[in-house]
Amino acid sequence: MAKPCCWSWYVFGDLQESTLLDVWNCSEAYRFRKRMLALDFRDCPVNCDQNVRPIGFQRSQFRKAYYLVRRDPTGTMKKALRKFGLTTAQVKRIPKTP
Repeated sequence: MAKPCCWSWYVFGDLQESTLLDVWNCSEAYRFRKRMLALDFRDCPVNCDQNVRPIGFQRSQFRKAYYLVRRDPTGTMKKALRKFGLTTAQVKRIPKTP
């Protein structure tokens, strides 16, 4: 996965699937650079020392969660369950009614 920096969760693309030039010129990279030029650091973590305008820890975590859920809903849910000490085997499933 290609990210703008080591702290960021924002993914530009995958270098195993695309060339570096394609990833550099993709719409996600363009959007990120445009926001940086406008001093909009919404896709940067609060703890980054280059972030001159942090938006607040809770808001930053919400943006990160929203971005991750949109990108990979199943994987994000599994990771969240593991963080709470649960596995998918421990979660009671509701049977579907016909």
